[in-house]
Amino acid sequence: METKNFLDSVANNLERLRHARQWSSAELAKRAGVAKATVSQLERRLANPTLETLWALANALGVPFSALIEDEPVKGIRAVVEEGTITTLLAVYGPPLTEVYHMDMRSGIARDAAPHPRGVRETVVVLSGRAEVGSEDFRFLLERGQSTSFAADVPHFYRPLYEDCALVVFVFYPASPLGLQWEQARHRCHNAPDVYEGDIEGDLLDAIRADNRSNERCQTFVVSTHEDGLLHYYVLPLGRWVDNQKESILEEETQEILGPGLRVNTVQDPDLNTVRDVPWILVRDFEPTEAAFHVLAEALAPKGRLIVRVTVLNPYQGRRGYVRESVLYAASRRLSQWDKEKVVDNDLMRQALEAFVQAWRWNDVLTSRTFMKQWVTTPKRLDGPRLIEMASHAGFQLIRHRLVEGMISHTEWGAGSYVVVFARRGGA
Repeated sequence: METKNFLDSVANNLERLRHARQWSSAELAKRAGVAKATVSQLERRLANPTLETLWALANALGVPFSALIEDEPVKGIRAVVEEGTITTLLAVYGPPLTEVYHMDMRSGIARDAAPHPRGVRETVVVLSGRAEVGSEDFRFLLERGQSTSFAADVPHFYRPLYEDCALVVFVFYPASPLGLQWEQARHRCHNAPDVYEGDIEGDLLDAIRADNRSNERCQTFVVSTHEDGLLHYYVLPLGRWVDNQKESILEEETQEILGPGLRVNTVQDPDLNTVRDVPWILVRDFEPTEAAFHVLAEALAPKGRLIVRVTVLNPYQGRRGYVRESVLYAASRRLSQWDKEKVVDNDLMRQALEAFVQAWRWNDVLTSRTFMKQWVTTPKRLDGPRLIEMASHAGFQLIRHRLVEGMISHTEWGAGSYVVVFARRGGA
């Protein structure tokens, strides 16, 4: 790995995480037990950090080690080179979060590690040579092919015995460590859309609020647990809610087409039976069927454009079908009304949050008639690919689609209201 890229990753991540917590360089240095000049030099890319320094900064920020050295969102191998030791991050997976490292250690060079956050454990496998690992209370002598596990939330060490050695170290974080996993859950939600949850303490709220203001792919909702002052968070694969922009976008689309067109509310409008060869038709509330597309094709000119406003679901997002997506859409509409600067303490919002999480995971609650009456009336059975298929059968091809109401999605067709522009095939 190139040194410049590594220093860029550390500097960018360190500065971003520090600003999210609204800490000065001096405050971070104090919490991590390092010199203020060290933080400043790292953010200015003027110094190579040691492993001890990186671990101290990660612990102070309440994030896993990998959050400081990974690129975001693209992950690559990251190595820290010190005298006598090369430590390489091989993989990160979870949740629960697990980091995998490879360590090449020269004989006679020991490495002492500061405690990880509470509940973290390590498993060490010796690939070559011999080593002593563990803590002062629990020491393990290992030869090639042997392994051991120990608590890593106390001071611990790795010491080659008599010769160079190579180790693989697995760092296992607990399922819900305090103040630890939210940052990793946020990263995960970007790369692998899912519902992530855990417990935090209140000092992470400012960072979560700042992220909610700028994040267009995932949102964090925090709920009071009323137990020991803890808060429970949910990171949901919800983007920013787009307000109703139907009218402005419909007008914008018609202005791009020359010639007088026809505006109708539905395909039942009698004007459609009296016109032919119009350059464009706008349908404000379109209920798509193949028959409807054929009616519109008859009224359009050979190179005419069809502009419609239509609501679609996205059953492909989670492999579960239209009913599930109807619940997710209804719950996300309600959640969009919540001020995510606040802790959720409203019963309606709690219900919406629970509905979204349960529907995403497809829990048995979806078989409850009471639940279904609350969250689903008659689920629409229309998605983006099905809409395009019906249009194609009537001789149309898709030009573009624009979300006018709904959540910005990880996928091309998220559930929501769209303005869709079609053209008669061959006339685009």
